[in-house]
Amino acid sequence: VPVEAVLAWGEGFDHSMMSFVNTIHTKLGGVHEDALTKALVSSFNDRLFSMRGMLSKKDAPPVWEDYMEGLSVVLWVKISEPSFTSQTKEQLGGTAVRKAIQEALGSAFTEWVNSRSNSDTVQTVGKKVIEASKARIRAKEKRDAARTRSQISSLSLPSKLIDCELAGTDAASLYICEGNSALSSLKAARDGRVDAILPIRGKIIGAFSNTMS
Repeated sequence: VPVEAVLAWGEGFDHSMMSFVNTIHTKLGGVHEDALTKALVSSFNDRLFSMRGMLSKKDAPPVWEDYMEGLSVVLWVKISEPSFTSQTKEQLGGTAVRKAIQEALGSAFTEWVNSRSNSDTVQTVGKKVIEASKARIRAKEKRDAARTRSQISSLSLPSKLIDCELAGTDAASLYICEGNSALSSLKAARDGRVDAILPIRGKIIGAFSNTMS
């Protein structure tokens, strides 16, 4: 399956992809677009994890959504007997075709990103993609925290609970203190993003030195 692809990243966030099968404009995409996205993400991620100053083992691998920011793509494939998903011929189908295109593009992308002459360009693209990935993860964490707060607020919570922004996440902590005087001191010193405080009446039993009978 002969394949040609042109890719260009800009400084903006808009994304566009135009794909063609022979002379037919596949407006709804299809397996050739899916193959390109998988091949590109796999090849670039492998290279970014191996480049100094890019991705480390502790980092989450970027996804296609991260590569899309500012990316414009024109994709053309030549198939002798293309299989379309409808009579309008706007979407390409076929498992074997997908595999062939993904292998061809994967090989081409891998060769390109590993070429020394392209290292500066790969680094520039990599920095943009990594920043997009971090922004996506931060946005997801914020949405998840907001959902958690919404769920928690619908429950019957103690009226004196001083909640935190990331309630419900692994980063959050709950400090239980004795009375309002301790609450005032802790509230002034806490990190409002991750520290929640709950004042209670009476002396707290030390769990370390006491057992339940």
